[in-house]
Amino acid sequence: MARPDGLDWALIRKEHERPPFRRENLPTTDARAVTPLLLLTQWEGCPDVLLWEGFREDPQGTAEYAAELPFEAFTVLRTDREERDGVLLRGLGRGIRANSWRRPTP
Repeated sequence: MARPDGLDWALIRKEHERPPFRRENLPTTDARAVTPLLLLTQWEGCPDVLLWEGFREDPQGTAEYAAELPFEAFTVLRTDREERDGVLLRGLGRGIRANSWRRPTP
């Protein structure tokens, strides 16, 4: 998702350092706000520090909603098989679904 006009990542990082973006600090009705950082990771250019913090809090949700995921998000050693599978499914699934309608031209 393209970054909204006027979104200042430096200001957002600074605000996040004051009271971190947590559900109790960010009232909203958006279901993704169980982990409020998901609301920020959906925009292009989200700083790595916020992306990785969101990934630590909710790896599967971040894999599903983040606009940009570094390759390392898929290579982190996970002991929980369900979490690992969820990250792969959600992180790669969007791209696979987006391109599955395209058939190779002969």
